[in-house]
Amino acid sequence: MIKLSISVPTLQNRHQHCHKLISELERQTNGLPCEVLWLGDLKTMTIGMKRNHLMSISSGKYVCTVDDDDWVSEDYVSLILQKVEEDKEVILFPVSYYVDGVFQETLNYQTFRSMSQLARQGLVPAGSHSIVKPAGRHPIKKLIAEQVKYSDSNFGEDNDYGKEIESRLISHSHIDKAIYHYYFNKEQSETWKYNPNPPNANESNA
Repeated sequence: MIKLSISVPTLQNRHQHCHKLISELERQTNGLPCEVLWLGDLKTMTIGMKRNHLMSISSGKYVCTVDDDDWVSEDYVSLILQKVEEDKEVILFPVSYYVDGVFQETLNYQTFRSMSQLARQGLVPAGSHSIVKPAGRHPIKKLIAEQVKYSDSNFGEDNDYGKEIESRLISHSHIDKAIYHYYFNKEQSETWKYNPNPPNANESNA
């Protein structure tokens, strides 16, 4: 029985970085009841469509996603598999957040985070706020995860999914360590290009 399915949506022009991530995930899952799935295209599908497709073909008891420009700790898989045995609906963990390769902060899933500093940097619209909710990066039982579909979009589909899936989750396991490393670079981000409300020049330079 496959206990954990890890999906990586990507693009063909990001093959080099994605290959590095896939190799690390396959190293960690070797010989374990896990599978690593990835889907790359030439922008013929939205990121939301790719997330939905990968979930539909996954066979794990738990499913999660790692974005192709993010990274995971060397004990990512082993720590998740330990928590799988607790049989909760979702496995939560802190996320290390980086901007342009520079560490910003470690975000706990329950932490409300003001985005004013990022707005001044021109990375999010002014007045934005974020909360680290259970989302695709957190392993969720597939029977529950597949009840919600990602929106057919290239921007914000993960946040929309997190808001919807949160109301369906009751029990959770918690890993204290930040095993997922979220990297944001506005110039390199493919999804940022589809931001419908980018900051204006005054906000970016504030």
